[in-house]
Amino acid sequence: MCSSDLSPPSSGRQEPRAPASPAAPAKKNMLLDSNGSLRNATKTPKAVEQTEAKDVHVQASVGVMGGDVTQKAAMIKGHAKERNLQGAKAVFQSFRGSNPMLSNSFLDACVQCSDFKEASAHFTHMKCTGHANVVSYNTMLKACIQRGQVYEAQELLRDMSRRGLQASKVTYHELLNSMVKSRDRTNAWRLLNEMREAGVTINAVTCSIMLKFLTDRSSPSEIEKTMGLLDTLEEPVDEVLFSSVIEACLRIKQIHFLSDMMH
Repeated sequence: MCSSDLSPPSSGRQEPRAPASPAAPAKKNMLLDSNGSLRNATKTPKAVEQTEAKDVHVQASVGVMGGDVTQKAAMIKGHAKERNLQGAKAVFQSFRGSNPMLSNSFLDACVQCSDFKEASAHFTHMKCTGHANVVSYNTMLKACIQRGQVYEAQELLRDMSRRGLQASKVTYHELLNSMVKSRDRTNAWRLLNEMREAGVTINAVTCSIMLKFLTDRSSPSEIEKTMGLLDTLEEPVDEVLFSSVIEACLRIKQIHFLSDMMH
């Protein structure tokens, strides 16, 4: 006899059955979404890949929109190094408000990416908003020098003076170097005088740059005038300047200037 046949005999009267409770929603593989609704947590590999890709995109967007000024400036610099001006512009425009540091970072990015039109437009906007400072002008000077626009660079210096901005030695030296390359002695000496009038002292770097003008064709007056800059220095002659003097003396074939320096 099977075990199922050992059930007690029926009494002939049916017992009342309890009402069936409503079926609970199956929660297997179900999760609450952001709206409080249940959704299936079981995803195909393709769906998982799409979700992860979406999350990465969102995180990247948040990364651009968030962060402080220093982080954004670093991001702009990184894009500029890769010559990705659009990426730098996206980071710059994601900042709500205005900031001189970010404005200068984007200006430098324009110059690095060789987009002079964008740089000029941005620089004009910076001047209108009062964010243009010495760093901004130096950046634009660098752009002008790279393009061989010496006249425009000199105009920038004059504009700085009108706006009450003091040009640094770096500014003058970059422009002087560009004049050496173009052999523009006249404007170089004129710029040197403007440098003195602005209260910017001549140093060893200034003298080294001006010494590059001297050749075996230089006039005696030009040689005396250039070598005379050494007497105006308020600092001792360093190795770099001494090497520049030696090279100049060899070019003009007048070694006696070296003996004068040694005394």
